[in-house]
Amino acid sequence: MPSFGIMTAPMHIDYHEVLRVWREADAIPEIEHAWLFDHLMPIAGDPGGPA
Repeated sequence: MPSFGIMTAPMHIDYHEVLRVWREADAIPEIEHAWLFDHLMPIAGDPGGPA
């Protein structure tokens, strides 16, 4: 059986924004997991921005 999740790219946003999205997703029963990407700096836009 397939499972569904979300991937959030935490570029140019802060932790609280990622947390808000994950909490909203947690309220949707069909979304079983959430992922972040593994980059330590933004891959688009300002390379000195938050990630």
